[in-house]
Amino acid sequence: MGVVTRAQAKRMEGSKQSDSQAPPRQRRRGAPDLISHLPDELLGSIISLLPTDEGARTQTLSSRWRPLWRRAPLNLDTYGRRQISRDVVSGTLSQHQYCRVASRFCASPSILSDDSDSASASATLDGWLRSRALDNLQELHFSFDPFLSPTPVMPHSALRFSSTLRTAEFSSCEFPDDAARQLHFPNLQHLALASVTISEDALHAVLAGCPALDRFVLRFIVDGSPKPRISPSALHLSPTLRSAEFGWCQFPDATAHQLHFPNLQQLSLQTVTISEGSLHALLSGA
Repeated sequence: MGVVTRAQAKRMEGSKQSDSQAPPRQRRRGAPDLISHLPDELLGSIISLLPTDEGARTQTLSSRWRPLWRRAPLNLDTYGRRQISRDVVSGTLSQHQYCRVASRFCASPSILSDDSDSASASATLDGWLRSRALDNLQELHFSFDPFLSPTPVMPHSALRFSSTLRTAEFSSCEFPDDAARQLHFPNLQHLALASVTISEDALHAVLAGCPALDRFVLRFIVDGSPKPRISPSALHLSPTLRSAEFGWCQFPDATAHQLHFPNLQQLSLQTVTISEGSLHALLSGA
């Protein structure tokens, strides 16, 4: 019988460990691609949750993934992503002409500020909103550059999502009276208006056209005064409303006493001017 030295024994033991670890590495290399075996609808939902540029890059994974990007629910958000250019927005919309659902479209002031005048900025947004890729849109956010003069007009194309829109946030734009009267969003649950120019009649028409409203935000309605006054129309809200927020405005005494939100659970007032009596009436009505 031969003699095995301590050094040889260690080498033999190390060799056994290497042999025992080899099969798992081979199994990892040969493991099936479980993600690609998921149904197309589920993969499309996953892609729609990615930022726009990252979702587009999934086309390079394989021929199987390439058509998924074009058919996935569109989630196009330019807020906070300055690398997204107008060409990317237009290209993304053109590639999604046949998607069945557009979940979200957000146009930030930076993406709309390339235009030197308000009419061009409004026309740019109008062209995007008319894209077939946004048919059945559920969530719409847009904000123009607040320094554009005159204030850009809200595109009429924003009204074409009346049957599907659930969330709408509009900033730094003007609501034409005729467009406001045509607005009817029976399924809209969240509406936010910030720095918008709108008449009292138009505001009343907007709110009357949202019978299912659950949350309403109104900040700095432009009427030419340093701190705009809340009109009675802003308080004639849906009985379904559970959350309301008012900011940078003043509540006339007569207006506050007209408030009645039977199902309101949350009321937020930010930088508002209101008398003690009006505040009491406001809280009593809520």
